[in-house]
Amino acid sequence: MMSLSSADFSEIIHYPWRDPNWFSKLCGQGAVLLGLSFFIIGLPFLIGYGVRCTQLAIEQKPLLSIVLFSGMLGYLLTLAYSVVLWFVHPAYMPLLATGRTIRDCLKIKQYIWPYIKTNFVAILIGLAIGYLAGLIGSAGLFVFLIGGLFTLPFAITVSNYTNGVIYRHSPLK
Repeated sequence: MMSLSSADFSEIIHYPWRDPNWFSKLCGQGAVLLGLSFFIIGLPFLIGYGVRCTQLAIEQKPLLSIVLFSGMLGYLLTLAYSVVLWFVHPAYMPLLATGRTIRDCLKIKQYIWPYIKTNFVAILIGLAIGYLAGLIGSAGLFVFLIGGLFTLPFAITVSNYTNGVIYRHSPLK
């Protein structure tokens, strides 16, 4: 099984700062991320939730029984989807980055599963790096109020660069 070296860790963490225009590029990504996350994802969810709560109030039905069950079911589905995606994302992202098609990314038995088995330890390390980068991104968002423009794009950049380093060292291409 392939793993990552300390030189790989150093390369991954320092990657976002190699570009002379790193600050403007990360902030540009952050501006797009903030716009997309609020207007495309956040706002429709909040409006939908608000409409449902209003309907329940009009019908004089309790909020807890209906919304709690659907929320728990949604959480469990999201958790299952996230666990699958944590392992599949590092396998399909290099395919897209090397010019392969989405059809190639759907070849679970031929490519995705063998890639995950071959690089399992490195993918786990990459997930840990991505998780830590995400914690930094979240801390920047809530503590320093700069996360949306800087630390979240940094976390995304580090996570995706980690996938590239894993692929570069992988014996399975």
